[in-house]
Amino acid sequence: MGPLSVAVATLGSGCTWTVDRPLNHVEGGCNGAAEEEGRPEPGAAVLGGGTAPPAHGPRPVAEALAKARMERRALLDRKPVCCISVIHEEAALRRRLGGLDVMRRQYEHLIECAQRPNVVLQVMPMSQGEHAGLYGPMTVIETPEQTTLAYLEGNGHSTLVSRPEEVGVLARRYAMIGRQALRPEESTKLIKQLRDEL
Repeated sequence: MGPLSVAVATLGSGCTWTVDRPLNHVEGGCNGAAEEEGRPEPGAAVLGGGTAPPAHGPRPVAEALAKARMERRALLDRKPVCCISVIHEEAALRRRLGGLDVMRRQYEHLIECAQRPNVVLQVMPMSQGEHAGLYGPMTVIETPEQTTLAYLEGNGHSTLVSRPEEVGVLARRYAMIGRQALRPEESTKLIKQLRDEL
């Protein structure tokens, strides 16, 4: 099996983290791959908690989805290597879910992920205002067979996009988002700053 490429933009979403999204570049707000092994608190908080009724149904369903996100973490270490590009909205990184200790661990894990040679982690700064990611989160996936797909998720529903003309629009939008976001080094610096502010 050849390499897999995943690009995730969690922009415009209420998600916090993922170095992957649902299938999210392979699925992420950082959805799963960037969540620390054995510690799904932020994912569980996004999927099943808060003051609004959970979009994903009762607590057991939300817990199962959080567990699936954690299993996607294997994408970071798979052979052949999976190339993962993730862009997070700064506002989502600032949203405090799960308490200060959970937030600190998540920031540390994102910083560690950003050091991996197969991961590109970027942040869309709040100062950017209008940007190409305002339509919501997306994941662009290139399969080992070099087929490009897009995955969209929101409000408890997901869509896998396979029509080349639709995927092309989303892939171009993702490329624009990457050009509008902070460079990887600047993004890591911002995440370290957020960690140090806790």
